Amino acid sequence: MDRGKIRILMFSLLVLLFTGVPAFMVFRYQDVLANGTRYRFRCEPVDPSDAFRGKYVQLRFSQQEVEHSDTNSDFKTGQSVYAYLRVDSAGYAHVSKISVLGNSQNDNFSTKIEYVSTYSGTRIYFPFERYYMNEKTAPMAEKAYRHEARIDSVYLDVRVYHGKAVTEELYMNGMPVREYLEKLPVSDN
Repeated sequence: MDRGKIRILMFSLLVLLFTGVPAFMVFRYQDVLANGTRYRFRCEPVDPSDAFRGKYVQLRFSQQEVEHSDTNSDFKTGQSVYAYLRVDSAGYAHVSKISVLGNSQNDNFSTKIEYVSTYSGTRIYFPFERYYMNEKTAPMAEKAYRHEARIDSVYLDVRVYHGKAVTEELYMNGMPVREYLEKLPVSDN
């Protein structure tokens, strides 16, 4: 092969790599949204001084605490685990257990241990603690989130598929957040 053909081949492979990797990432995200099981997580208030950073709303969940049991006493901070979910009678998801092993069911997602406490249990990171929005509406959503979370009317729908968890929609007072913000009086915006 001459040098010109090798350069064209190398350039073609590079272009394929640079377009293939982002395409795979988008496909994987969309695959979870299309095929994943929907879980609903109840949100709780966040300290207002740190609730909004950049273009997203910082969310917090009481379900991140897993009670102590014989199976989670050996976990270490930063360790990779799978969080297994169950749904309560009100339709909200809770972490029922954590394990170093996942399964092929859509009832678990990969995460890490935030900390292990000898008193309160084990706290895990949720890979969906941030809800990204348009930079113009995010401050209004953050303000509304702080208000609505105090009266227990905020929840997040998450899709779980093959160990991955993807945010689907944030709800306030039973409405998608964008619809909720559109219905606010102009003075609240």
